[in-house]
Amino acid sequence: MLDEKQFKKLKTIEIPQYMYQIQVSKSRNVKYFHQESGRGRVKKALQDIPKKYKATSYDLLGFALNDKNEKIIANPLAAGTAKYVPINSQVLYSSSGQFIRSKIMKELHAYYSEIFEVLIPFTKQEYPLFVWIDWYAPNQHKTQDIDNFTYITEKAMFDSLQECGIIPDDTVDYICGQGSLFHEIKNFEDRKLEISFYTYMEKQQLKLL
Repeated sequence: MLDEKQFKKLKTIEIPQYMYQIQVSKSRNVKYFHQESGRGRVKKALQDIPKKYKATSYDLLGFALNDKNEKIIANPLAAGTAKYVPINSQVLYSSSGQFIRSKIMKELHAYYSEIFEVLIPFTKQEYPLFVWIDWYAPNQHKTQDIDNFTYITEKAMFDSLQECGIIPDDTVDYICGQGSLFHEIKNFEDRKLEISFYTYMEKQQLKLL
């Protein structure tokens, strides 16, 4: 893939069935149809509530009621179940909230630190590194673009490499570049990441001058 005259491969790490989502809550709260939006509420006019709920009126607090005079649950399938969010770089600059962003990065750091802690630290002669990610996954309608997946993955990996003492820092003196390539496979259970580390030989030669 890379020019062997410019890049010398040092090692490749395979991560089968890589983590692709993070659990952010064990049990989602019940939400009810209501005249106004808010915590635990889904704003909906009576005529817009699906007919299967048999909405007839609102109570004095603004909650929609069915023909049995009961509040109508707006998320019956999700309520009480665990909530997961995909590992996606968009969460870093979206309105998802600081809690979810922190949760994702914390979980990713722990995940990759456990994988990298067995590595032998790179030597001074092997820097700077070029890191290449081969991403193997099915191409489905929910498959995110490669930047959204690999950017947050690289960020977590580089931080974890520092935390484990495998590299001193992730500045350009130590990691001078990265790249990635998507490989389509049939079964999601066979998904994997291959992380390859290379020495950038041109920079090595300049250091020797």
